Amino acid sequence: MIGALLIIIGFVLVFTGFLLIVFAGLQKNWHRDYDEHDVYRRYQQEYHDKRKYGSESNMEQKNNRENRSDLRGGGIIMIGPIPIIFGSDYQSAKILIMLAIILMIIALFIFMI
Repeated sequence: MIGALLIIIGFVLVFTGFLLIVFAGLQKNWHRDYDEHDVYRRYQQEYHDKRKYGSESNMEQKNNRENRSDLRGGGIIMIGPIPIIFGSDYQSAKILIMLAIILMIIALFIFMI
């Protein structure tokens, strides 16, 4: 009885999350502050500026290099006791492997009881 209830709750949560993602994307596109003519004017202005001054100045290229961040990250997807690990660099992946081993041991103890 409780197992069936947990399965139903899981399906409802996944479906609700899917709907929230879809409606958030739609809502973002509903609130536009400009019309088609404004977009065309901005495009023409950018095109004119690039032709007049070149594609990017040296200062803009320098600022683009300085604004880069060394963002690192990763994640673990646990399918039962089996982990799927992904990371942007070796250090993140190494930490996630240790976390995955701990999670696998915890899952082993939970399901053995």
